[in-house]
Amino acid sequence: MLRKSRGYSQEYFANSISINRTYYGTVEAGQSNLSVLNLIKIAMGLGVTLDELLPPEMYLTKQK
Repeated sequence: MLRKSRGYSQEYFANSISINRTYYGTVEAGQSNLSVLNLIKIAMGLGVTLDELLPPEMYLTKQK
């Protein structure tokens, strides 16, 4: 996980990108969905592009 690999706690990272820590925790646990704005905040906070955060192979399936 990118956040952990950078040494950020959930609380530190969520605060640094202006997202509620409890909400951010539910997002990481797959219990909540993200708005596009919050997705952008996370990518920017991690210093990555949206393509790096969500590579196409993560959500595209091969068509037969």
